[in-house]
Amino acid sequence: MKKLFLLMFFQLVLLGNIENSFAWDTTAAKYMPLQVGNVWVYGAGYSSIYGSGSAFDRYRITGTQLINGMLFYIFDHTQVQISGTYSCSSRLFSGDYPIRIDSASMNLYKNTVCGSSSEAMIDSLASKFRDSSITCPNFLGTKTALNDTSDFYIFNSYFNAKKFATVNINGGYDQTYLEGIGLARYYYSVSNEICNIFLKGCIINGVIYGDTSIIVGINQISTEVPDKFELSQNYPNPFNPTTHFGFRIAEFGLVRLTVYDVLGKEVQVLVNEELQPGSYEAEWNAADYPSGVYYYKLESGSYSETKKMVLIK
Repeated sequence: MKKLFLLMFFQLVLLGNIENSFAWDTTAAKYMPLQVGNVWVYGAGYSSIYGSGSAFDRYRITGTQLINGMLFYIFDHTQVQISGTYSCSSRLFSGDYPIRIDSASMNLYKNTVCGSSSEAMIDSLASKFRDSSITCPNFLGTKTALNDTSDFYIFNSYFNAKKFATVNINGGYDQTYLEGIGLARYYYSVSNEICNIFLKGCIINGVIYGDTSIIVGINQISTEVPDKFELSQNYPNPFNPTTHFGFRIAEFGLVRLTVYDVLGKEVQVLVNEELQPGSYEAEWNAADYPSGVYYYKLESGSYSETKKMVLIK
């Protein structure tokens, strides 16, 4: 009898898992593809009576975290101010909070308090044309509607799109997602503020679209095309706490410069961008890391080279 009860219990659990797997709307989820390693790079322009500015923003999924029993994706955010002193961010990425897609409703949430809820709804990716959803009022409105499903042209291709919009007495905003790409555009005009954000490029499931370059801590010291890839020894070495890396890129493509500890664990990614051929210099500030031996590795296409360095404090 006990064995029969256990067998029935596991069958119910299995059926429950199957039902959950069918509940996941794979098409809707593709409108914001959440996977570790995916990257989005945006250009942002802002203007108001207080000032204006423009910037580039890069968001990279670095991992996952269980929060209140829900699986959220964590982002690394890097910003480069191009002009002025002001910038802005989209409803989705503002605050750099972890985000998730609910497997049953396909609602997109971020991990921040909204009223009495421990998370804030941003948009419902499963929406059909003219569907509306109640969202967190802390993010410029309480209700969004899917008001445009026209194809969106970007990266020399047309993509299926879902554009969500809201309107209130002070203005409104819209946020556009593309199937297989994610958030492509965000625009708001509220009172005397205007924010316009557009996707420059992205890396989705290992595929590069557009321009993903956002040079942070990197200086291009020559545009002369080298005849080969090359990674120089860091200097100074030993160092405390800052050191520099020189490298040469012979062909256009995705370049990755990574620091590892003596056990081979990834410590920090210094470069993960598409770069034009030329000579570059990158910097690493190791103030937050302990003394010891570290390795740095340069990768691009089939090229790969690793060198050793020593941090002494």
